[in-house]
Amino acid sequence: MLRILSLLIVLFPIFAFSQVTNKSINGIVVNPKLEPIANATVKIVTSDTDGVVKKFAFTNTEGKFLVTVPTVTYPIYLQISFVGYETYNLLVTDSLINAPKQFIITPLSKELPEVHVIADRSITKRGDTTSFKVAAFAKGNESNIADLLKKLPGFHIDETGSMTFNGKYISAVLVEDDDLFGRSYGNLINNASTNGLDKVEVIEHYKNTSKLESSLVGGDQTVVNLKYKKIGLRNFGEAQIGYAPKSNLINAKLSNTTLSKRVKGVTLGNKNQIGFIAQKLYGLSSENSASYNNNIQYPTRIDNITTPIGIYNLEPMNINSSRIFDNNSQLISSNLLIKPAKKILFKNNYAFLQDNFLQRYNNTTTYLNTVISTIVNEQSSIQKKNQYFFSEGELSFNWNKHHQTRAYYFVRNNNNQHIGNGFFQNNPLQQQINNTTKQVNAMLTHVMVLNATSYLNLNYAYQNSTNSSNYMFNNPLLDTVFKITNASKQLVQNLAYHQKTHYIGATWFKKLKRTQINITYSSTFKNVTPTSDASVVDNNNAASLLPNEFLLKQQIDYNENELALNVENEFSRKLKIDVSTKIKHVQYNHGVLDNRITNDKTVVLPSVNVGYNITTTQFIMLNGSLNVELPRLDQLNKASYFTGINAISSGTNTVNIQRGYELGMYYRFYDPTGKKIILNISANYNKSPNIYNSNFTGRGLYAFYNLEPFYNNNVNNLYSQIEIEKNLVALKSWLKLKINPNYHQSFSNTNDVLTTNTSTSVKTELRFSTNWNKWFNINTAVAYATSKQQSIVKGLFDNSFTSQDWLTNTTIELKLHKKWFLDIQHDYLTNQSYNQPLRHIQFLDVKFRYNISTKMHANLLLRNMLNTDGFSTNNASSTQNVVQNFALTPFVGLFSLGYKF
Repeated sequence: MLRILSLLIVLFPIFAFSQVTNKSINGIVVNPKLEPIANATVKIVTSDTDGVVKKFAFTNTEGKFLVTVPTVTYPIYLQISFVGYETYNLLVTDSLINAPKQFIITPLSKELPEVHVIADRSITKRGDTTSFKVAAFAKGNESNIADLLKKLPGFHIDETGSMTFNGKYISAVLVEDDDLFGRSYGNLINNASTNGLDKVEVIEHYKNTSKLESSLVGGDQTVVNLKYKKIGLRNFGEAQIGYAPKSNLINAKLSNTTLSKRVKGVTLGNKNQIGFIAQKLYGLSSENSASYNNNIQYPTRIDNITTPIGIYNLEPMNINSSRIFDNNSQLISSNLLIKPAKKILFKNNYAFLQDNFLQRYNNTTTYLNTVISTIVNEQSSIQKKNQYFFSEGELSFNWNKHHQTRAYYFVRNNNNQHIGNGFFQNNPLQQQINNTTKQVNAMLTHVMVLNATSYLNLNYAYQNSTNSSNYMFNNPLLDTVFKITNASKQLVQNLAYHQKTHYIGATWFKKLKRTQINITYSSTFKNVTPTSDASVVDNNNAASLLPNEFLLKQQIDYNENELALNVENEFSRKLKIDVSTKIKHVQYNHGVLDNRITNDKTVVLPSVNVGYNITTTQFIMLNGSLNVELPRLDQLNKASYFTGINAISSGTNTVNIQRGYELGMYYRFYDPTGKKIILNISANYNKSPNIYNSNFTGRGLYAFYNLEPFYNNNVNNLYSQIEIEKNLVALKSWLKLKINPNYHQSFSNTNDVLTTNTSTSVKTELRFSTNWNKWFNINTAVAYATSKQQSIVKGLFDNSFTSQDWLTNTTIELKLHKKWFLDIQHDYLTNQSYNQPLRHIQFLDVKFRYNISTKMHANLLLRNMLNTDGFSTNNASSTQNVVQNFALTPFVGLFSLGYKF
């Protein structure tokens, strides 16, 4: 008996401690500098504001506390308060019990940020920062960061990775508070693994602290910040290799993120043959677009002449382009940030992309209703071989608290080869284009902080670029419009342009109590010179050069000087007005010698922007501005056009400079944690002068445009959007509705006859997504898109073309076992391209995943199981002799292994 009693005495403290641990919270309270706070009050309350106090305690001299948690069925909150600090509120869940935690409380500021906490702690909002707990949304089957972000309310991500959050464009994705990718963040979220990721933060009114002037200027960007798990020197990533035996296709991925106190680096690689082209995986919206980084913020637009000619892909609305292409694509990139010392920051990024992709269609039709049966073979293909290289860097040096110098560089090299083949009436047609772009940018910035309220920013920028195009057009048919005879069935054009740009600018900034003043002066000079010629090659391979006057008419000198005054005044916490006025002087010189056209003009461009916070959750913004419409460099280079195989005409073009205006309205209601609603409504209307319109007289070749000045006709655009998301708390789901009506009206010239072009489109989407548990979730949507294009040629005819798409999309995520996952995606597309037969297309993807261990997993992907049909489209041009039916990507069975590290 005595032994039993002694044993109970020994075990009682352990038993008692176990009971306390299971029903207690212990931790340490610190300030943002991680210094302990003694005598802070710790309470367990029934509400996160003014509820009934159930238990309380005080922190000791080391900031530590232990408080008992009562056993109740209703929600209770942990509340920490101390004089001079914001009250800290947190829902009590199982994660707070059994593990000591650190609680950071923030000193009071003049304006207290709001704190919203919802029942499952998956979303919290503090001031301008909304935090999403990754563990609450991740299901364990995400292939990349984009897959995770698509599950978060408020996010919309397009095919290239470009994002908006509650209608606001995301300008950068930070990696633990540092911007490594800028606007090329599509590369990060499309390719990087979620391994090691802890939280996703959305920061509105973001300030880039690496820039000295940010301490004075209010941030106007919205960014996403990725927060990783804290375990010292961190290295996260995932490697995956896959093979499809039947199709002999491969798919390989690499993602590596290294984080330390002074170095951050992200290396990404992707090689695949299953439809995902590198251009879009990297985040490029078009084949001529360049990579841009927000670190290189040019004060003015320094643009290129784009490649003159392109063969465009055929894609129906609502369809993912990976369903269409047979491809062999590869991507490798490295983004590095180094802080070798407190005053020095260095960034360097590079990327190499290569795409070889194909659209094709083959069909044989036999006609038996004729005297002799006729067999027609139809073939059509578009093949593209694109190579991209980008490299950019930044070196920043803080001399002291008042001076900072930043140097930037950007280099790109694009090589694009596009080939179009087809048969029309059993006659072959071929177009082949080789486009090359080389570009070098450099910018030097020096910031001087004059005092606590003002600074001076000095900038110099330089750009040197060359764009060249080698175009071959082969058509054995006679063409009276183009004046192609039997002697001239092949056209070859060699065109190249060299552009230089110099920019200097200075900005003075002054911050008063509620007013910010910006005064900026800038000067830009551009020169464009043709460096090659155009020629025609006949059947005997004899080349005839075009007249020298063609080159003389292509040279452009452009000079712009601008003085801008911007005043932003915050009348109260709710009302802010931004007024700006620009005085811009523009001078054009187009051509040389007798072909020279000169024009210069000074314009005044006022604008006003009014923002009003109706409540803490509602915001409305109104804006209006006058804008100048200037001829683009591309337009001016199309002013000289061919009237025959080797005849050039200047048309009646002049350099025209006019003003238009823009009006906008934006309203949002953002309360995902209170009323569980996100609402975004916007509308933008602009009217701009139709300074040039293309006179389409041939096949859409570079040289077949005549630019006519239109002074009395304006281009009208209306873009509107409605987005609403509702958290169905009882169902742990989100319901989303998105509507986009658009209107566009422009004017052109068809063989010297005025043509009115009107385009209208409406896109709608209704989506239901669940966050029930890790075992079963569903994401389903119905999308509808319709568009109508109407061209009215005055006094002649009226062409009208309509197109519509219905798409149902359903994704089901199943966790069959602790280690087994099954993802099913079904798309049903009803596509009716412009005045073409109706097509019904189905896609079914099934993905099995087995987690062999915490680090290794195996996948079996059955992709494009039902898409045995094709689609057709029509570009509404009687001069385009290419069959435009295309088969879709065939079925792929891919087995892969992945390893997380």
